[in-house]
Amino acid sequence: FPVTIAKHSVSILDNENIKYELEDVAEIVKKCYPGLRRTINTLQKCSVTGKLVINVNLKSNQNYIELILSELSQPKPKFNTIRQILANADISDYTELFRVLYDESSKYLKGKEGSVAILVNEAAYKANFSLDKEINASSLIHQIIELK
Repeated sequence: FPVTIAKHSVSILDNENIKYELEDVAEIVKKCYPGLRRTINTLQKCSVTGKLVINVNLKSNQNYIELILSELSQPKPKFNTIRQILANADISDYTELFRVLYDESSKYLKGKEGSVAILVNEAAYKANFSLDKEINASSLIHQIIELK
């Protein structure tokens, strides 16, 4: 499926006469997968000049989810540390984070996966109406920490 998104991305770039390197397209698809809309938005943001240029923020925040999971795996995770990771990531779509928090819940909160599922579901729903999605995600993180 990522291959399909990559092919579609290349097709869009070709149709728009945007110059690109396949490695850059692959990096964007990998970062945005599984979100096609997010991939297209990222391509658009990175190709304003007629050439696909990977934004520094895109490169620097690729591992923000791993950093969050690492902190959540600590015996006493620090909310402010995770809050800063979220702020530094400069993201607007938290769908990927929500999915990973759900999928990996047994690694950081064994035995409470059902509670995490409920919290993630509520946060994902609220994200549709939230004016500041970072605050919504931070609230979810706080609730998860409280379950420890």
